[in-house]
Amino acid sequence: GDWSSDVCSSDLKTWDTVFGTSTMTAMGGGADITCLWKGLFLRGELTTSDITGQRVVIVSGTAYPLGTKLAVTLTPKVLGIGWRFQSRSRLTPYVGAAAGFLGYTETSDFADSLENESETITGAGGFAGVDLRITRRLFAGGEVQYRAVNATPSATSVAGTYGEKNLGGL
Repeated sequence: GDWSSDVCSSDLKTWDTVFGTSTMTAMGGGADITCLWKGLFLRGELTTSDITGQRVVIVSGTAYPLGTKLAVTLTPKVLGIGWRFQSRSRLTPYVGAAAGFLGYTETSDFADSLENESETITGAGGFAGVDLRITRRLFAGGEVQYRAVNATPSATSVAGTYGEKNLGGL
């Protein structure tokens, strides 16, 4: 597989409030199994990312930091299927769809096991890209992915206050 670093970005006001950013860097790897039938291929990916911020309380629409460290780890596992279009040039475009399983772990200073969270949330997404053939067996390429991961936040959480349910993004 190829090891990659990607940046996950979304428009979550929750992320900006708790972590001071809506962008995370993820490290991981994946592999495509190609030539299954014509342009059909299978994909598997595993990435992980960590971010640290602090717990907040929202009163009348204003966020007040509590000074208590909050750490979140996201571990997406993705299985996908795609199609590589036939090409006579050095550029080969492809598209696909995927199912994902997002491991979400939240820990906080001074929290007991009931206050820390750990769950797996399912989602789906799509991807598209193009490969550039450098040699017969060496390729470089670019890809864009979108993932939709619908969570159910509690009404009293920051995400619940802002009405945000999608942990996915571009």
